[in-house]
Amino acid sequence: MAEVKNAFIKSKMNKDLDSRLLPSGEYRDGQNIQVSKSEGEDVGALENAVGNLPAETTSGANDVDNVDFSVLSGLSTGTLKSIGVYADTNTSNIFVFLTDFTEQPDIYPSVSYSPDANNYIYSYNTLNGNVTKIAQGAFLNFSTSNPIYGINLLEELLFWTDNRNQPRSIDISISANGTYYTSEDLISVATYNPYQVIDLYYQDTTTTPATPYYVTSMQDVTSPTFPNGVANTYYNPNWPGDPDYLENKFVTFSYRFKFRSGEYSIMAPFTQEAFVPKQDGYFLNEDEDSAYRSTIVDFMANKVNSVGLYIPLPFAANDLSNSLNVEEIEILYKESDSLTVKALDSVTFDVFSKLENGNTNNTLKYLYDYQSRKPYKTLPESEIIRVYDKVPVRAFGQEVIGNRIVYSNFQDKHTPPATIDYDVAVTPKDEFLQPTDKALWTTSAVEYPMHNVKQNRNYQVGFILSDRYGRQSTTILSPINTELKTQDGITYGGSTFYHPYKVNPGAGNNDINSWPGDSLKILFNTAIDDGDVNLQTGWPGLYNGDASNINYNPLGWYSYKIVVKQTEQEYYNVYLPGILNDYPDFTSSQRSNAPDTQGTIAHITLLSDNVNKVPRDLTEVGPEQLQYRSDVRLFGRVTPNFNLNTAPTHSEPYYPIDNAMTAVSISEQNNMFLIATRAAPYNTIYQTDSDPYIARLSQNRVGAAPLPNAIGSSSVNSLTSAYKIVLGVFETAPIESLLEIFWETSTSGIISDLNAVAGISTSADGWIQSGASGQTQDFVFNQSEASIAGEMITTTPFAPTYPNNFVSVPFIDSDVVLLEVKRASGQILYNSGMSSVNRYFNPITKIVKGTVPNPQGFDTYNIQINKPLVFSEEPTDNRLLFKFSITGTNPVKETGLPVTLPLTLINKPPSITYPTPANIGLPISVPGGRNPEDLENPIITFQGLNGALGSSIQEQTVGLVWSISNVLPALSSLEVSADGVLTETSGNANGKYSFDLTVKDTNANTGALSFTQPMNAIFGQEQISPNFGSFVSQSYTSKTFSKGMESAGLYWSADYSSVVDSSPVPFDMVNIGTGPKSRSINENITLANSGLIGSSINAERKNDNSSFTDSENQPYVLKNSNYKPKYFDTSLAVDSNTDSTLKNGTAYVKLDFQYQSWPNYSNSNNNEQDETPSCGLQVGVAWSAYMQYRPDSTTDWITAVDVEGRDIRFGSSGVNILDLSGQSSAGALGQFTSSNSYLTQGFLNNSTESGAIANASNEDTVLATSEWVGCGQGNNSLQSPPTTVVSKVFAFGKDQSYQTNSDKFGEYRLLVKYPQKNATSFEWRMIPSTTSIENMQDFVLKRGASLTDQNIKVRVSFGDFYYPTPSADTSFGYKIAINGSANYEIASQIRPTVEVWAREWSMEYVTQFYTDSNLSTPYVGTFDNNYYSYSPLTQLPSNNPPFNTLNGSETASPLGIGSDIVASDNLVRDGIVNRRFVAKFNGDGLKYSQSARPCTGNTQ
Repeated sequence: MAEVKNAFIKSKMNKDLDSRLLPSGEYRDGQNIQVSKSEGEDVGALENAVGNLPAETTSGANDVDNVDFSVLSGLSTGTLKSIGVYADTNTSNIFVFLTDFTEQPDIYPSVSYSPDANNYIYSYNTLNGNVTKIAQGAFLNFSTSNPIYGINLLEELLFWTDNRNQPRSIDISISANGTYYTSEDLISVATYNPYQVIDLYYQDTTTTPATPYYVTSMQDVTSPTFPNGVANTYYNPNWPGDPDYLENKFVTFSYRFKFRSGEYSIMAPFTQEAFVPKQDGYFLNEDEDSAYRSTIVDFMANKVNSVGLYIPLPFAANDLSNSLNVEEIEILYKESDSLTVKALDSVTFDVFSKLENGNTNNTLKYLYDYQSRKPYKTLPESEIIRVYDKVPVRAFGQEVIGNRIVYSNFQDKHTPPATIDYDVAVTPKDEFLQPTDKALWTTSAVEYPMHNVKQNRNYQVGFILSDRYGRQSTTILSPINTELKTQDGITYGGSTFYHPYKVNPGAGNNDINSWPGDSLKILFNTAIDDGDVNLQTGWPGLYNGDASNINYNPLGWYSYKIVVKQTEQEYYNVYLPGILNDYPDFTSSQRSNAPDTQGTIAHITLLSDNVNKVPRDLTEVGPEQLQYRSDVRLFGRVTPNFNLNTAPTHSEPYYPIDNAMTAVSISEQNNMFLIATRAAPYNTIYQTDSDPYIARLSQNRVGAAPLPNAIGSSSVNSLTSAYKIVLGVFETAPIESLLEIFWETSTSGIISDLNAVAGISTSADGWIQSGASGQTQDFVFNQSEASIAGEMITTTPFAPTYPNNFVSVPFIDSDVVLLEVKRASGQILYNSGMSSVNRYFNPITKIVKGTVPNPQGFDTYNIQINKPLVFSEEPTDNRLLFKFSITGTNPVKETGLPVTLPLTLINKPPSITYPTPANIGLPISVPGGRNPEDLENPIITFQGLNGALGSSIQEQTVGLVWSISNVLPALSSLEVSADGVLTETSGNANGKYSFDLTVKDTNANTGALSFTQPMNAIFGQEQISPNFGSFVSQSYTSKTFSKGMESAGLYWSADYSSVVDSSPVPFDMVNIGTGPKSRSINENITLANSGLIGSSINAERKNDNSSFTDSENQPYVLKNSNYKPKYFDTSLAVDSNTDSTLKNGTAYVKLDFQYQSWPNYSNSNNNEQDETPSCGLQVGVAWSAYMQYRPDSTTDWITAVDVEGRDIRFGSSGVNILDLSGQSSAGALGQFTSSNSYLTQGFLNNSTESGAIANASNEDTVLATSEWVGCGQGNNSLQSPPTTVVSKVFAFGKDQSYQTNSDKFGEYRLLVKYPQKNATSFEWRMIPSTTSIENMQDFVLKRGASLTDQNIKVRVSFGDFYYPTPSADTSFGYKIAINGSANYEIASQIRPTVEVWAREWSMEYVTQFYTDSNLSTPYVGTFDNNYYSYSPLTQLPSNNPPFNTLNGSETASPLGIGSDIVASDNLVRDGIVNRRFVAKFNGDGLKYSQSARPCTGNTQ
């Protein structure tokens, strides 16, 4: 059957032509079709086009839902917008790029960034419906304004570009559900650029000097001794390397990273040559003679054979793989005379992440020990010349061509700054220093001990900037400037600097042994501009790698390196057998007959290789010519010493300054000197018998200073007598290279470090200051922003100087006029025409020499400040230019041009003034339950000063920039604005958050200072009024509330005139005393108001009856004390009228009633058995205690109420028993050696009343008793009697837990009456009554008066219940029983075992338990409206027990309510040592209000 086939290869619909005229490959009409693009035989065939369906995924019990990426990301439906989609037909995966951020429409050419943006990359599999998160985070920096068109998948690598960020890629096989890729470093196609140079120094830990001792890591480890015979401390007889491999090599080292993708980073900058000459470059023994004989210096070979390469790392070594995907570090090697770069080793992650001892390397260094081994491979040329990754900054288009990623429509580089303001100098190396500012590190004196900057050379120094990923700028130079700048005694000038030969220091001043060599110095005047990113100009701004910061900029200029152009290259040292400053054929007595005078010519002998170093000019010579000239210019460096008419004895340095000598004639000796009467041999010529070549030099410009001396030794009065030949050295002029090449140096760093030190200058050359006792000192500029009007710019007067024999000497007579002072930015601060109102400085003041103010022998000057200056964020504003006219008339006359002295205003650190220093350590309290409309309101506005103390308050606060960091736990919504406003906008904050609050005095990168204060913010509980005070009694030796027979009151009031004696006073606080002695010891110790003006008042009433004294004849004393909070909290104001009422928040009071038994005493008088106190009996004391409240001073006092609505009543009793028998008998609680808590505190046996004082309410009395058991059974030496402490804690004020009780704000008073005999049937009493000492036994009266004060005390603690101390935790650990009971007594018997946490430290006021310390998940356990027991998580003893363990348990029993505490071994064996409470909890885990009670125990 006939078949017709149409192939629509053109894929073109054509409706313009008649159907009969359609060309082949086109079609007239089509719907839902597509043309096949396969490479098979069906190419061009029409196919049905598949339609679109919603993406579906499976969730829950196989439920099928439409995919909503917003919901999957935890956001509301529709939040995320798709900005790019890529379908991979091979794997049926669709990759989706999503964001909720839209760029501001009018921001171009700038860009913006949102740290709160939600950016995601997901993949969706169309076959199985699986959704996988590939990456997430604000750092992705997506925007709906920048759709992603360029997306490709190469194997497992997903590439994309959006023309907003640099091109990026992700390995989808290791995405780890979006948690692996967390930074730009991990997704950038361009790899991280290792900008740091390998360090060649380290701290020597084999010795212990007073200061860190650093040494070079370039060492000779194969020589047992140094050349001077001293033992080589680095000698290693087992060193495995090749000792001769580096001997004739100048080698440099570098490194590069190999990433997980198999790519390599570009090479880091190379080190300087690892070279130290043998003998450290010194001529020893006969080396000088050997040098001129052979014309070479044998020891000028490398003594280094072992090099420690300390490789700096951008992250800790053990984190380098996670942070940068680095799998290997390749160590690189280059020889100076080779163009190739070779690899020494590839160190894998499992090696460099470990230290030599096997421990994890969490440092920023890796030590590679190079042992003079040959490289194992040579890098290909493409990798050697690769100085940056050819990845564009931004690209609009991307495609895969030939398995390669290709970009189009791109920006390939950043725009660098046109210039950088810096100046250059060359001076001796500074001592090894590593200050805080890394850009100021000076290490070369140690790191490269023998390296030097060549003299008589021009150096042009430039900067190369780079972003973090290696995109480098061209060489950037300093702007043209004719002004020389002076700082720290160094004169700088421009980017090009001529380094002359060193000047002659004068006789006896040769410092060659102490001279460390020279180094280039750079004075960085102005910080590199941190301007906004500009897409139009290509300016990238400066790097900011903090993705949580709104100024995040990963593509800004990040690092720098210094490059140097020095075109004067090869030169030779000419080692000569002497230099003669005479004619060798004339004796000294014949000198006047010589053709040239001494000092105009010199003669040298050319042997061996020197003939080629000083070659004869043979280009234009005649056939009979015997003498020749040379074009080589020679600079003298070493000369025989000159003694007129005497042979030299030694060699010495020669200082040519800029004088080049030329060889005017070169010839054989016998052709040079032709006068027969004075024929050879000549004693001044080395090897004169061999007719050597002689060169006659024209010495040119020599003579008296400032010209250099003539070179060479003198002839003697004989041509044949012995003449000592010593070494002379000339240096040839260098060969000038025509290549304008900047050479990479070993100096590099990050721009932020460089900017931090830009423009700092406080010293000056050419000036000197008066010192103590007629001495002088360096000029130091002293003006800071804290300097006020009337102060001087220097602490002592200053004077101009002039150079004299290389020393700065002040003019004796001078006139200095201050012409002008201006900022480098242009603002005039002073000139002679300015009025005193406008000028910032007064005219210069001259202090004539010899006057009383000036004991110096020269005229001095100073400048007074007229108006203070404030440090600015603009560096040029802080750079002050003082222009002077200086005339010196004695001892030299000098009238020069105006001199400009650049100095830098000194910055002073800022400070925080609000919160005030007194409460800055307290947490910032943010009440819970904030309404949505309140979330934008400020929590607090911080205040500070910028350090400009001499200015107005407006100027003192200008320029402050606030920030917070290190928020823990993380809370991105907690922010502080630049002007100090703290906000939390999510409303989800709960609990305590710590953070570092930083105030910076300017936004500048140069010279800005900051102050950081750790802070805490607590969300959920309101703080109390600060004047309420805070005091935690930590020991029995600290301040006590009541001691011995003392009544006491503590008052929180706004009106102290009525707080003490106002009604009603509790009934048993008034007089109830009767009997014959009631006047002597008056029981009516009322709390009188008289004299209550300070923090406390004490009134004593002493007994005047001798029968009321103890056995030591010491009287018992009744005392009355009234206190304000200030007595305990000394940080409160001293003002007696300070209002201390409770106005907000929740306060607490804790009282500890302490009674300690009397000790044993030996009855030595009658040898009777030792007297043992209360043996077998419980004895003790009782107090009455009250907490009263009134809303204000016009109302009556009433019993205070706690936050759960209960009256505050102190009624309770506690007991402690010490068993001396060592048996497990009744009441053996004192045997708990595993816990001092019970020996020193005992436990409660009644938590609500005691009934211990007659005529007093049981609910208001506190009884503390103790007992000795087993008296007289061999343990009478025990001198630590038992102590009983009864603790009561009450919280009051604002109910912030249940929020059901009304606030109780106002005045409070705490009253405790002196202790009394209890009203029980106890036989003995420990203190007297007001009428008798009945039943007070001898052992009681034994030092009874003093022991009463020592053993009977009441301690008080008070403050903010939720913030009891500035450092208190905001969650506290507990254990709770896993099961409960409807009966609280039964529930109390169940041992707590489950770890839980609560906000409250007091067990009485625990509200809700949580499963974690962040209090994020409530613990509900098996709660079912039953009672459960609980106890503190941390038991005593403990090195650092938490606050709840120490203060919150109210000395409760460790066992259930009513349990007999009989055998200590049971408790110790079972590990039950923590005190226990019981309370009722509902099904949601919330404690029923008023249901908590402490467990009480029995002693029977």
